[in-house]
Amino acid sequence: MKFKISIRFLFVAIILGCTSLVLILGISNLTLDTTLENPSQLSREDKIILQETKNLVDTLGSSVFPGFGEAKIPTILYNSNYAFLAGSSDPADGWVKVPQGTIRGTAWEPVPDETLLDTPIYFQPLPDQNITPEAFTVRVGDEWVTSMQTYEWMRISLVEVIQADLPSLIKPIFPYRFFTNQLVNGQDQYISLIVHERLHSYQGILAEGKFSQAELTNHEFQDQYPWQNEPLEDAWKAELILLSDALKADNLETMNMLAKEFLTMREARRKQAGLTPELIALEQQREWLEGLARYAELKIWKLASTATYTPIPETAQLLDFDDYQKFNSRWKAELNQFSQMANDVGDGRFYYSGMAQAYLLDQLMPDWKTQIFEEGVWLEELLAEAVQ
Repeated sequence: MKFKISIRFLFVAIILGCTSLVLILGISNLTLDTTLENPSQLSREDKIILQETKNLVDTLGSSVFPGFGEAKIPTILYNSNYAFLAGSSDPADGWVKVPQGTIRGTAWEPVPDETLLDTPIYFQPLPDQNITPEAFTVRVGDEWVTSMQTYEWMRISLVEVIQADLPSLIKPIFPYRFFTNQLVNGQDQYISLIVHERLHSYQGILAEGKFSQAELTNHEFQDQYPWQNEPLEDAWKAELILLSDALKADNLETMNMLAKEFLTMREARRKQAGLTPELIALEQQREWLEGLARYAELKIWKLASTATYTPIPETAQLLDFDDYQKFNSRWKAELNQFSQMANDVGDGRFYYSGMAQAYLLDQLMPDWKTQIFEEGVWLEELLAEAVQ
């Protein structure tokens, strides 16, 4: 009898717990921001983020890549209705999608009574919600410009993307805040994402031909890449695990050995899968383009987490800013993510494999950055030279 009562009590408790959780999630989702209060203006938060990004790159950028901190690179932030341009003077009309050369937008107008670091902020309405500068790099006249969604609009957009894939019954009670926090956990990470896109601008400045070829190769051959070939996925997973193990190594000898194993395994994988020279070039070029940008994103966050860097005082007004002190937890999450990326349909695996090779080269070939922007020089070739 007591056993039956206990089971019944447990069942009721589970039902009540689940009901309470559904109610909490439903109420929490009612308070989610779904629209912007004033899309025609940058918020105070946006302007602080732009100032802190500039301070961060000016101070630490050249420790990430030589000359990166000194490069003059304006920034576009955009939301649902408007694009804003900061750090440029007398900008040319619109923006140019690279490397395609497609011209978008209209004339940039100064935002009335708004400046950033004593320079005008420009803006223009977006032609369409689906026609944006995107999170990447664009050209405005002769300038390479970094482009990113505003922080608030990025979080709203992530909720919309998640909702689009959910059944109607689940949408009201899905834990959106939890998942958006996993993707963008505060303004520290958001600023590092701006640095990621800023590195693309720097790649365009230093190596425009290499940058353009990487994008054109991806456009032409990405549909031919055997993303969901199971043996290839298994081999990729083994490669990525080797790279993460190498990053965890506590001495150069072990790191060097694991890097060698990675390169040997990579060569065998390509032969077994019968990858064409074009698909091998796709791998190398995506690792250069996106792997270097992921490296810059994480490297500058790591440097900023040290006691020698001080954010601008205004960051104290940001609710989700943590002085870059979450880097260690982010790095652990990145290392744990390696083994999952082989199943990613798309170029996400190259972000990780490229980033890992760059970190290994920091240890095994400290001067590697003097060569990496040269034509025909790829990360795996420098790593092969480093481990000999």
